[in-house]
Parts: sequence; structure tokens; C-alpha cells
Amino acid sequence: MAAADSQGGTRWGTHTLFFYGTLVHPAILERVIGNPGAHLRVQNAILPAYATWHVQGVDYPALVALSDRAPQASITALPEAAITASPGDASPAPAAVPGTLVSGLTDADLRYLDLFEGDEYVRKAVDVLPLNSGDSDSGTGISNALRPRDASLADILADLSPARCAHILNALSTSTSSVQTVKAEAYVWCAPLSMLEDRRWVFAEFAREKARRWVGAQADHEYTDVDRERGA
Repeated sequence: MAAADSQGGTRWGTHTLFFYGTLVHPAILERVIGNPGAHLRVQNAILPAYATWHVQGVDYPALVALSDRAPQASITALPEAAITASPGDASPAPAAVPGTLVSGLTDADLRYLDLFEGDEYVRKAVDVLPLNSGDSDSGTGISNALRPRDASLADILADLSPARCAHILNALSTSTSSVQTVKAEAYVWCAPLSMLEDRRWVFAEFAREKARRWVGAQADHEYTDVDRERGA
């Protein structure tokens, strides 16, 4: 569902999604939805009780609830999988996935996103913790002027280090906390867990080493289903 401007065109939508993998990249999101995203609001955010894992043989991650993945691998034995609630505290805080909370997506945007994600993922309701305007980025659309160079792409989620995520989660657990969750949807892995590696997926690593494969004409094969739907 989308609102219309005075000329009858689409101005904004009503869908809110949490992105954690390739779609954190502004140019990839723009390529998928087929527009500059001037109608979107983007905030950094974290998703508690989930983790991202490498998928065998591909660049993109799987988002899996820790309760689903725990029987398959030792969560706390993996790098960056356990974070502490405060310095000197050895007890692990609930893990969380850093990403971007994108609101204002239209029905058309959502249709292209569903095609891009394919049948390995299911869109699922989740509770997300956004950073508020006094905490960090207050949110902005993904206009061309904001598309980062590869050199700065890894910095998009730099303010959501494991220690920072732990601090936010710890604040959420206190009765006086002003931190509030937001309802959103996220693409959760629904293919076999046997396809995953016992290795955490980190956006900064993707940004440095793999992102260039996903932009430009050489990456058109990654968007075949989306382009077919658009008639491109």
C-alpha cells in the first residue's frame, strides 16, 4: 500500500523491513527496487536473538534465530558470536545482528525484494531496536548523493560494534530504559541449515571484499528475476 502525491504518483509506502546483508548496501537496494529510494527512511538498528552465517559457496548471509541454530553449532565458540554486557563481565549478552531499518517501502518495492531474496528466505515479523536521532543516524533516504564509495561502505554499520550492541541490549533489559522495539519484517533463512558454514557473516567484510561484485553491469545476473518482472 502506498500514498499518492498530488500528481498521482507513488510518494511513500507502508512497509518496514530490517536489512542485514547485501541489501544494507545502498546501491544494491536501489538496484533491486528500481528507484533512488527518495521515499525511504533508513536507520541503523539491531535485531536481537538472531545471527548471520556464511552460506556455502555464495557471498550473501543467512539470518537464523539463535534458538534454531544452537543445536547445530556452538554459538559462543565462534568469533564475534558472544558479546558481554559490560567490560569485565564474562557472561554473554543476547546476541544481535546489526543492520538497517528501512521504512516507507511500497508494495512494488516489496515485490522486487521478495523476488531478489528467492525461495531460500521467508519474510517474517521481527522486533527491531532502532538507533534514535539522539543516539546516531536519524535516518535518510538512499539518494544517489548518499551512495558510498567502496572505501567508506564498510563504515555504514561501524557504530554497531559487538560492544555497542551489548550496551543497547543491556539498556533494553532495565525497567527504566527508553529503548523501544519497532515492528518490522526481515528475510529469515528457510533453506536447510546444512547449507551454512559455522562462521559468522559480517557486513564490513562483505563491503571490503565482495561488494564490488554486486554493482555495475557485471552483476546483472544477480538481478535476473527482478529485471524479468520489471520487463527490463
